[in-house]
Amino acid sequence: MIFVSSNHKILLPAVIILGASILLICDSISQLPTSEFTLPINAITSLFGAPIVIWLLIRKKKLFV
Repeated sequence: MIFVSSNHKILLPAVIILGASILLICDSISQLPTSEFTLPINAITSLFGAPIVIWLLIRKKKLFV
């Protein structure tokens, strides 16, 4: 939905770069330099991913109603 294309030559590298970037940001947040302990990476990624999945479900429901 971000990349308005069905061409896999565009989508595959774009998704790989976007996923790696998001994971790098989440990893940086989970290992903050001011904190004395680290948070699990899956907790941080779920904080970013859950609202996106909920938004997609609500948007899909509006498309079919």
